[in-house]
Amino acid sequence: MTYEYKAVWSKTTDVKLSEVKSGVAGGKIAARLELELNELAKQGWEFDHVDETSVTVKPSFFARLCGEKETTSMLKVFVWRREI
Repeated sequence: MTYEYKAVWSKTTDVKLSEVKSGVAGGKIAARLELELNELAKQGWEFDHVDETSVTVKPSFFARLCGEKETTSMLKVFVWRREI
């Protein structure tokens, strides 16, 4: 069989610290992922796997002048496939 693949990054970074501490964040993230999973499944995509990669974010010129340093974040990418 031959497949085409689609990579979708996880948009789960906009939760507040208070939501994490109260336990609300997990449900909020799960609900958002569930919506995305079901929408792609309706389009014929089948979930394949999750990859995790690091992303280095460099501060702007002015932020560096104020002492801000590079930060590294982990990014989850959901990989989907469908038969062609």
